[in-house]
Amino acid sequence: MVSLFSIEYCWLDIEYGLETTERNLLMIKHIVLLKIKETQTSEEIHNLFEKISALQDKIPGIMEYSSGAYSSPEGLNHGYTHGFIMTFKSAESRDSYLKNPEHEKVKEEILTMIDDALAFDFDM
Repeated sequence: MVSLFSIEYCWLDIEYGLETTERNLLMIKHIVLLKIKETQTSEEIHNLFEKISALQDKIPGIMEYSSGAYSSPEGLNHGYTHGFIMTFKSAESRDSYLKNPEHEKVKEEILTMIDDALAFDFDM
């Protein structure tokens, strides 16, 4: 037996017109690209990404984290030198993360070390 919710959910997904309640059922990919200042040392950069990684243990809803320096030979990075990706359990988890004081502390440190940043989130 197929429930009405399942039928509605499939239709909403196909049409990309997801309602708030359905959106909260989807995981979120949070992608952040950073233009690290040239004056930052490798050790400072490493320590920064360790602090970002540690947020997984401090903030609920972060399911996965990965980070690294730009490494493609394409040269399409537009000056962005490093990036990280977080997967959140839901849009609600991501929204809570954004307001969390632990995130704010790390964000403030990031802002002192970069020339620019780009954040891009999408539903999964």
